[in-house]
Amino acid sequence: MTRIVHVPDAEAAAAELAGWLRQGDAVLIKGPRAMGLERTAELVLGGTSQ
Repeated sequence: MTRIVHVPDAEAAAAELAGWLRQGDAVLIKGPRAMGLERTAELVLGGTSQ
């Protein structure tokens, strides 16, 4: 099943991913550098919001 979701920011993306991911999953986070997607990766890995 393919699912496409649009989110407004890094925090929303991380929250959306949190419901899908399980321990040991691998994720490719891809998009324009200006979106600050490294923040999404930090949050998915357990970082805190800034």
